[in-house]
Amino acid sequence: MSCGSLIRGAVYAVFAGTLVFGSSIQQLQADGADAFAARAEAALAKKSHFSFQETALSDVGEAFAAQLGLPVILDNVALDDVGISTDTPINKTMTSVSLRSALRLTLKDLQLTYVFRDGAVVITTPEEAETRLVTKFYEVDKLARMRAGTYDPLVVQVPYDFDSIIDIITSSIAPDSWDDVGGPGSIDILGTKMVVSQSNEVHQQIGGMLKSLNTAFDASAKVVPGKPPRVVSYSTEDSATTRKIESSLDSIFSFNFENAMLIDIAELLQDRLSFNVDLDRRSLEDIGIDEETEVDFKADGMTLGNGLRHFLGQMELSFYVSDESLIISTHEEIEYSNRSVRIYPVGDLVFTVEKSLPGYDSMMSVITYSIAPQS
Repeated sequence: MSCGSLIRGAVYAVFAGTLVFGSSIQQLQADGADAFAARAEAALAKKSHFSFQETALSDVGEAFAAQLGLPVILDNVALDDVGISTDTPINKTMTSVSLRSALRLTLKDLQLTYVFRDGAVVITTPEEAETRLVTKFYEVDKLARMRAGTYDPLVVQVPYDFDSIIDIITSSIAPDSWDDVGGPGSIDILGTKMVVSQSNEVHQQIGGMLKSLNTAFDASAKVVPGKPPRVVSYSTEDSATTRKIESSLDSIFSFNFENAMLIDIAELLQDRLSFNVDLDRRSLEDIGIDEETEVDFKADGMTLGNGLRHFLGQMELSFYVSDESLIISTHEEIEYSNRSVRIYPVGDLVFTVEKSLPGYDSMMSVITYSIAPQS
């Protein structure tokens, strides 16, 4: 004799005194999607090199598929809607970056993105990606307790401050993508877990931010009042390559460009610095600058960062560090789309100057008043 029922999507049956569990089709599909996402994330973390010269988008997809060991599919319907075909030419040279960064940089020039769907990495439009959000759970118990100022793992009844964590994430990561401002993404709290529905790309940034927040809080917990303050920060995009680029910006560099095209300068810098230097072609084209624009600039005894600011400033351009690359772009693009997120543990600073600067609110007021107040 047997009977059956359904518990929260899981099918169970009693047959000859044995309890047999199964899963609904939807549950099996979800489990399969999670397994594929884990495989894809691991593959995307691998380092690689690419050089595409007038390479068709379809061939670029095949090159990434070969490196990833996973299917890479073009969402032809979505691409057709924005006028992009499979033979759209790609020009991009990248060195010593993860496959994730390489794919993001390649697709950015076409204003495209990627999602994991039905066992494949699918190249599609941001609009289509927004219709296929991924829901993930993040344990934020420790952060919420520490933000409330009462973290003690042995105490159960303590106040939590989830709102501050949500505010930090939604104001710093893809701020236009959340439902409270008309976007598709959502974020809420269930018990001590944060429930987020967002794109894979945003989830990756959230994971990096939570890791950095935990590291920063751990550092603040070790503060000894009265000791000289330390100036340290944690990037949400922390990697050995990113740290190498940021360190190189303070090194002395010799600039000697005469009638040099912007693309040649980027390639020269890439060869001499041994990290990826990328042109944000789409943003540059928006202000009438292409990769063949010629530049004259000579300077010795100047740091790399200052030299870049001077010579790029002649074209009203600037740079930022992202996707394991130094990216040359416009001020507008950097200001509105590529804000750098860094986390600073400042407990030691507050302790040291508490007589003249009591509390974190006063510290934030001093910073926002004196440093780039209009930003």
